[in-house]
Formats: sequence, C-alpha cells, structure tokens
Amino acid sequence: GVIVCIPDQSLSTATVNKLKAAGIPVLADDDALIDANGKKLAPSFELDAFLVGKQMGLWLVKEVMDKKLVKDPATTGFMSLTIMTVNSCVPRSQGYEAVWSASEFKKVKIYQADYNGETEKAFNVAAATITANPKIKTWFVCAPNDEGAQGATRALEQAGLDKNAVVVGLGGYLAKDEFKKPYSAFKASAYIDPVTDGETVATAMMEKITKGKEIFAEFKKPGEEFGMYPLGAKLVTKETYKGIMGKAAD
Repeated sequence: GVIVCIPDQSLSTATVNKLKAAGIPVLADDDALIDANGKKLAPSFELDAFLVGKQMGLWLVKEVMDKKLVKDPATTGFMSLTIMTVNSCVPRSQGYEAVWSASEFKKVKIYQADYNGETEKAFNVAAATITANPKIKTWFVCAPNDEGAQGATRALEQAGLDKNAVVVGLGGYLAKDEFKKPYSAFKASAYIDPVTDGETVATAMMEKITKGKEIFAEFKKPGEEFGMYPLGAKLVTKETYKGIMGKAAD
C-alpha cells in the first residue's frame, strides 16, 4: 500500500494509474489525488478546510474585538494569503474571508496575496502587498499554512509594522517557535495533530491490506466513488500551545 501527500496535484493521475496497474492500493494524505477536473481518484484523509478556515477567522475577529485593535478602518487591512494551485487550500482562505466579511469589521478591506506554500514566497507577496498599500498601518493576516504566516510575519517585521499586527497560521509546527520568542506578530495557529493523522491513515491502509476493508467507506457522500476522512484542528496561542500540543510543543 502507498500513503502519499502529493507535492503537485497535477501528478495525481500518473501516480494513481501506475499504482493501479501494479495492484497497489493508494491513500491520499492531506492533499487529495485528483484528475484535471478536480474529481477524486482515491480515498483521502483531508483537513475540513472551510471549517478550519472559519475557526481561524473567528479567533481573529474575537482577538481584534476584545483588544479593540481597529482604530481607523481606512488605515487597517486584512491580508488573506491564498494558495490557489492546491484545491485543499482554497477553502481555508475562503473560510476566514467569509467570517471577516460577515463581521463588524467588514469595512476593513481584504487584500489577497497568492503564493505557493513556501515561506520565502509568502514573504515576497506579503512584502509586495505592504509596499503597495502604504496607507495601511495595521495589518491582520490569515494564511493557509504556517509557512505563509511566518513569511508574512517576517515581512511585517521588515516594514516595522509587526507591533500592531496579528497573524494567524495553520499547522502549529512553525507557530510554536514564534510562541517561544519574547514577541511575535504570529499570534495563533490552527494546530493539526500529526499523530492522529499518521495513526488514522496507517490503520486504514492496514485494514485494506489485511482485511480487504474499503478505505474510509463510511465517509463516502452520495454519488462519490471514494471516501474522505475530515480532519479538524484546534487553535493554539502562546498561552495555550503547550497544553494542547504536548510533546509536539518542544
């Protein structure tokens, strides 16, 4: 059996065809194996992306509200980092944008900045967005992974705007290092438990191999050929991450 997190979803069809020809069962982890039309080619273990994006947005809105961080909407911006080339990442940004647009801060403009998932690229697009909008002095940022959040944080630091900013990421694996610093604008992250991830996909694959059990059949929706196990996340901050992440916080 093969459990794979595909680095480029355009490779999905070739990957699945080769494994199918060899009689090897395959399970997608985190990012789905899809064809050119977005149709799933194998069962998958994926983040419930829109829901988690909403969680991120709700945390940010509450943080901004509780600390009264919007002094002037005209000089405040919401930077929505996006990864439009990965279908599992698109709903993440849609989730936090939807929450922000429905909040009392909807007059604060949303600035989208697309990157490829890497920290360096996120830094570049965030820095370009900041430079292109010099009137914005207070930035709130959500990113679909921790790399994006960390890149945006470095860009805000370079611009001297980090002390008024709030950045939210997804994953927790880079956020924990930011939380250990005396100060970082990277304030929160939607933590994904890697142990739960690994144990769930390994168990599903072993039951397929040893018992012939269809992978994630219980999660199949009407009309779909393959099941998708939905993974949730927990928001962690400097104050809570050790208790929630346990040993993973080290």
